[in-house]
Amino acid sequence: MIIHTLALGPFQTNAYILGCDKTREAVVIDAGFEADTILAVAKRDELKLVKILLTHGHVDHVSAVADVKAATDAPVYIHADDRDQYLMAPQLGMYFGLKTAEQPAPDHTLADGDEVTFGQHRLTVIHTPGHTPGGICFHAPEENLLVAGDTLFYRGIGRTDLPGGSTRTLFASIRDRIYALDDSTRILPGHGPATTVREEKVANPFVTA
Repeated sequence: MIIHTLALGPFQTNAYILGCDKTREAVVIDAGFEADTILAVAKRDELKLVKILLTHGHVDHVSAVADVKAATDAPVYIHADDRDQYLMAPQLGMYFGLKTAEQPAPDHTLADGDEVTFGQHRLTVIHTPGHTPGGICFHAPEENLLVAGDTLFYRGIGRTDLPGGSTRTLFASIRDRIYALDDSTRILPGHGPATTVREEKVANPFVTA
């Protein structure tokens, strides 16, 4: 699998382009900012963006969706419980001083256990509420890879003081869903560097195994 990590925008939000080296189909996960950068990287590697996947609906993870979709006509996927928050991105962006375009309506809503495919690869949806009600991770078991959004960071966790957040729920999501994966699973978070399940189970100061 081709993997590009792009830290973009004022919050250095990680957008991930995952591509199939056989078919050149690709998905972008969390098109938060700088649509031009996302599109340029895909074009450079001759990747066709066929799906826009969102780990949750916060404005710093969705602000470039409208422009990426306009350029690619790729359908947008998000968990049903974060649909409304995603559509409110322009209003929520004003709170942070961001000008965000009206969001295109999601083409598909996701639920725990759903699978999303591109090329010869598949991603399984793991519902991990707590940061937001509809927060999800995308698990690529054949690649031993988890795209975790803002659920879990390198020695950190997502904030729970925003509307819909719950510390107790987030802790349960991390312990029951993420720490249940193989220890060697590589975690690609919504902000900051990559980590592993083993690293976080041992050294995360908020949630240990």
